[in-house]
Amino acid sequence: MQLKRDTDYALRILLYIGEQWPYRDASGDGFSVSEISSQTGIPKISANRICGYLEIKDTLSSRKTDDNDALYYPGPAFYRKSLLDVLEATEQGANLFAVFDKKSGLYKKQNRQLKKIQNEVEHVLSSTTIEDFLKKA
Repeated sequence: MQLKRDTDYALRILLYIGEQWPYRDASGDGFSVSEISSQTGIPKISANRICGYLEIKDTLSSRKTDDNDALYYPGPAFYRKSLLDVLEATEQGANLFAVFDKKSGLYKKQNRQLKKIQNEVEHVLSSTTIEDFLKKA
């Protein structure tokens, strides 16, 4: 399975915000797309799009500024969000076998095994959180 570049970008954004938030929490300052872009090496247009994806999934929240930009903040249960949550935001799911032809002999013969593998992968992804990533960084 090859993940989209957006997933790499999303993880970089989340790790940056997760590492920096404890230093900003008292001041309440959010993260601008310009700051996120410059600190993570992600093009600004991509950072803006991905922050939007992450906001839809409640991983990030935002507030508009006076000049109509957005400041991003950790969303509800930010540190407990899982890698599966990130994949669902950027990849529209984590189905390893979505590309398989459902009518093929291989799929029909191995359907149970493929579902078992998919469930195992989802279990691992759902049990690895942003907090876990930050502890190992």
